[in-house]
Amino acid sequence: MASFHNQESAALSCEDLQTVAERAQALLEEGLDLAAEHRFGRAVQKALRAADLFEVANDKLRRARALAYASQFCVGARHYRAAAYYLWKGLRSVGKDEYALRSYFWGTLARTYRELWALNRAEKYYRLYLKSSMEEKNAEQVGYAFLGLGLNYYYLGDYQKSLEYSEKALRISESLEGKPEFQFSAKLNVACGYNGLGQHAKALSMLEPLLAEDNSDCSYLAMCRAYHELAKTYLYLRDSGRYKEARLKAGEYAILSRDFAELGRMSMLDAEAYRAHRQNRKAVQTLRKALVVFRNHGTLKELRRAENLLMSWMKGGDDG
Repeated sequence: MASFHNQESAALSCEDLQTVAERAQALLEEGLDLAAEHRFGRAVQKALRAADLFEVANDKLRRARALAYASQFCVGARHYRAAAYYLWKGLRSVGKDEYALRSYFWGTLARTYRELWALNRAEKYYRLYLKSSMEEKNAEQVGYAFLGLGLNYYYLGDYQKSLEYSEKALRISESLEGKPEFQFSAKLNVACGYNGLGQHAKALSMLEPLLAEDNSDCSYLAMCRAYHELAKTYLYLRDSGRYKEARLKAGEYAILSRDFAELGRMSMLDAEAYRAHRQNRKAVQTLRKALVVFRNHGTLKELRRAENLLMSWMKGGDDG
């Protein structure tokens, strides 16, 4: 039996179908405007309505793109499970020869699963993203796939592989023009890899020149992450004065980017800094602040790590 949308399409003339598609496109543009204002809930509604209308207009490709936008808006609202759902729904409409769109879907699925801390699944989709980008012969997207794999391996704790993929991404970013944030992110990932391997002086030699550059084209989130890594590096090197400066900048960018989970990560870093200076009461108090943030904004893994750390410190009599 034909679906409701197919029956509706059959009843419309070519002129009517064009009008429906134009209305869908207008809705999608309204959604983009709403997302720019951080009104992600309304933006998702507009994108989903657009997807329905594109289905009525029998335009599978634009329906898939509308669902991709719905997913993107869900990511903006930190609703990652909903984002994954709309991506899978849209992917069914993408033909095997639509390399660019398939690459987009694989890449966004990988990032979404990474945010859900499903890191092994994220790795699988980063590899599909890489394969599709190579088939498309798109050097920039290949670079982004390497970048994503580097970050994913960092979170998996495989710092050597993280460094290898991040360096591949950096080489590609340096060959492209007009992609300052891509190169910024690649350099940052390389520094993260060095820190993971305990090569803190090398990490510092990447981060200090990076943050001394004109980074006006970079997002608040990218700047937040870079200053967080710089603060962490100073903490490893026991430079408490510079640690405080970098940590303050990271906090400012976290607020500007509305990444409240990052504020929890900052509190975690502060707690570890207090522990390093044997200020155990302050360490416990600050860790509790991180817990409050993670209960509302962080990943389940971050919440569990903070809870376990707090229990460990309390058992050791570190609350007093």
